[in-house]
Amino acid sequence: MTDAQHLLGTYRLDLIEPNPWQSRRAIDPAAIEELAISIARDGLMQIPVGRPTPISPSSVKGTIFQLAIGHRRLEAFRLLASIQSGLEDGNKAEGAGTSRPELIEWVHAAGKAGRDFNTMPLEVQDLTDQRMFEMAISENIYRKDLNPVELAAAMKRYMDEFHATSRQAGELFSVNDATVRGTVRLLDLPAAVQEKLAAGEMTVGTARKLLTVQRVAGEGAVKKAAEKLSKPNADVESVVNQQLKFNTKGIEMWSSWRDQEAPQAGVGLWPLATSKDNFPNDLLPVVSEAEEAKALGWEPSAAEMRASLRKWNEVLCLRKPELVQKLITDGAPENDIERLVHFIDPPACTACPFYARVDKTHYCAFAACHRRKIKAWNQAELQRMSKELNLPIYDPQEHGKETYTLKKQWSDKSKFEKIWDAQVDICLQAKYSSSPNTYGNKHDFTDSYTVQAIVVGKTAHELIEQSKKANAPNEQGNKYAEESRRRNIEWENRKQSDNFIEIVAVPVFAPAFAGMDKVEPLLALLRKDIDKEFEKASKGKKLELLRQEMAEWALNNIIGHSIRKNGPLATAKHLQGVAKTWGVKIPENWLELDQSFLEGMTEYEGLDGQTIVISA
Repeated sequence: MTDAQHLLGTYRLDLIEPNPWQSRRAIDPAAIEELAISIARDGLMQIPVGRPTPISPSSVKGTIFQLAIGHRRLEAFRLLASIQSGLEDGNKAEGAGTSRPELIEWVHAAGKAGRDFNTMPLEVQDLTDQRMFEMAISENIYRKDLNPVELAAAMKRYMDEFHATSRQAGELFSVNDATVRGTVRLLDLPAAVQEKLAAGEMTVGTARKLLTVQRVAGEGAVKKAAEKLSKPNADVESVVNQQLKFNTKGIEMWSSWRDQEAPQAGVGLWPLATSKDNFPNDLLPVVSEAEEAKALGWEPSAAEMRASLRKWNEVLCLRKPELVQKLITDGAPENDIERLVHFIDPPACTACPFYARVDKTHYCAFAACHRRKIKAWNQAELQRMSKELNLPIYDPQEHGKETYTLKKQWSDKSKFEKIWDAQVDICLQAKYSSSPNTYGNKHDFTDSYTVQAIVVGKTAHELIEQSKKANAPNEQGNKYAEESRRRNIEWENRKQSDNFIEIVAVPVFAPAFAGMDKVEPLLALLRKDIDKEFEKASKGKKLELLRQEMAEWALNNIIGHSIRKNGPLATAKHLQGVAKTWGVKIPENWLELDQSFLEGMTEYEGLDGQTIVISA
């Protein structure tokens, strides 16, 4: 039989097998009964299509047929045959499989007219395995018979078994290739989450948010989030955001408490919507194969992996999508290729599959890419400000290793302003840290988060010598300097302790007020002004916000100046005891969460010439 040959015949039901590539797992019995009534009353409107079962050495069938499309019709015929058999045996009351009287009556009438439901018409075609798969999928998509997990499994199976790319799969499933990749990723979720999604107990939107949690924070965080979401009145946004904020392995680029500002990749960094054409991609540092392997989670020392990377890079660096697709077709792992494409030539953050936004907080799940983009951004800012201010970029070989950071010091403010105005022996240098969650301050003279001014050469040498003389033993001066330094340290510590309480501690301690489940009393207690956004929020969201305000109010009451002045680490340790008293469970990495606040704090030079790191 050739592709052009179609044989139409009637075959016994026991000679017809399901399509081995049928993706639908569950069939609605009520829908099958409705279809059976239609067939018994009006006849079969559309004949199913199948093929002869392929003959293999271990199974010589030949006379048996595999169904390509028409599985619901086959199930309906089987139900009709069962009812007909029951009627012949006199089992009219039970109808051999249905309790619907009208179905029994229509089968009885069809039998009297000489119709036999033990056979079914079938159009037999010569179909390849791939065509069998495609026909089954087309039928299911047309009828919308697949749940999200079945659809994801079907897409993956098509790509795996027939070596198809996500673009080719998209053509079959009538979606774009990005949608295919996003749908297939649902299969990465834990089995328990997939079961809820398949059963309709969870929306695809919620599942995608959990996938974001998994991509950024790992499977453990997803399981915790799923447990919390199973509780009544659980707020999806709050649960997901909490897991991302306190368990993240990625980078929190822009926090919800800064939502009044345009979101950026970090304070002083690029707007998240910056397109590839407007980002300084040409300044992205060249990455080694070892760095690429680390970014993919590979073992960098594996020789065969380095060889693969060399081969892939030759193609990826050409920036030709059709050659990238050929790599995947030839067997390269699509997920690894996707990560490398973004690593080598990053798109806008908001257009990146490794970007996530939850409850106005923006995350990057690809830390290596984020750090690489920071280096390019810093270099571009240096070049821009160097041209704008007509100042050179610092080069140790050219300008020497003696440097002095130029900043306004109240003890001798005019001296440093004069140095800046003179524009002699001044260079520019990058100051932004690549560490996540670093919220720094603008430099006094450049007014930039990322670029600072330093003094070099003869002027730097003179300032260093003056600093040494100023720090020479002098009892009265030393006491004054020590007191001033202590006040500065305590002020800086207190400020960062407040930030730690507001950003980290409040969401963790808010569940302690879960028993307060009325919005109006909480509003009265807090004397809260209601804005439009709060008014639009759901009741669960309102309660979550109010509980967080209660937590902030309570924590500020019990953590006094004597604790805060010692810094966020001391504050975090004190809160461990508060958590036990309140019955609050804090994250396992609780004492590590204060590190980002330490990184943003000022360092002071001690009287003995050593550097004092605040809160260390």
